[in-house]
Amino acid sequence: MKRAAAILATLTLWIAVAPAAARQADDTPRIDLPLTIEKVWFRSGGKRREGDLTVTRDGLEFTARKKAFSIPLDRVHVISFGKMRGDVDTDWVVLAVGVTPPHDLVGFRDGKKWGYGGRTSEIFNQLRRVFEQLSAAQYRVPPGRKPYEDPDRTCAIAIPENWSSYLESLVLIGGRAARGTTIVSAEPIRSVETSEDGVRKAVDDLELLDAILAGESPGFFIERRDLNRGMSCDGFSRNARERVLERAQSDIVFGAEYEVLEPLTLSERAVGGCAGVHVLGRTRRPDGVEVVLELYAVAQGETFYVFGLRALADRFDEFREPLASSVATVKFGVALPE
Repeated sequence: MKRAAAILATLTLWIAVAPAAARQADDTPRIDLPLTIEKVWFRSGGKRREGDLTVTRDGLEFTARKKAFSIPLDRVHVISFGKMRGDVDTDWVVLAVGVTPPHDLVGFRDGKKWGYGGRTSEIFNQLRRVFEQLSAAQYRVPPGRKPYEDPDRTCAIAIPENWSSYLESLVLIGGRAARGTTIVSAEPIRSVETSEDGVRKAVDDLELLDAILAGESPGFFIERRDLNRGMSCDGFSRNARERVLERAQSDIVFGAEYEVLEPLTLSERAVGGCAGVHVLGRTRRPDGVEVVLELYAVAQGETFYVFGLRALADRFDEFREPLASSVATVKFGVALPE
């Protein structure tokens, strides 16, 4: 209970300042199609054109004065918001297009006032909501899954359909929900109760949270941490791998009171199209119960991601499948950080 109680202040911060981007899609009205957005800049391969963007159930159509482009909906891998190489002073709606990496990058932004009309974030939200409605891009997930995006919408993962996500901690950097930890669990940690006078209140099951963190109940965590030197989507340097091992060694199940049965091992493992690493180790608690720690670590943009779990050794095979199958679906935003 101590660990769970210690995070309540952070959770209160999340409730108070969570950005609109982190709200559930069910809270927003559906967008009628076709949707036409006039005077939009289009960029692909370094060339920029101005025209109108129309979104239909089949894809996106960009019509310029002398040329037209179309992008089938099923070829959009991910949609993100941020900078593009060669233009780091302005934000774009960036699409990764193609079935397999490397993806072609296509950008859209407000074309009014020479590209400074101020509608680009609105265009992103409109397109994102359309993709959600049509189960496209990162919202296209395998059967039995549902999409989860981190609060900053820089990473998407398909989690088991009946599982729940719970924001354990959040750190804001420049107004962005850039760092923190999310718990994904088979049973919901947070529920909403309505009092007799009609007031709705969030209630957290701290005992369940502690059970998940101790590896006694099925679930896994997603950490968004500061990037260290030598970490990138292309891989981890020798020193960066040491930082990953330090993260694992600092975990509660490798604390001083735990006996190490199987030292941590590190191997290469791709995550979300990036070169990541996989860490595995086993210890014994003071009460004699064996515990396994498993981590997948990867770097993308300005963030060091850790997907992991703790599990009682006799339930490890049961607990690890939801983590492994979810990590296999990771998609990262392709826009450069703001």
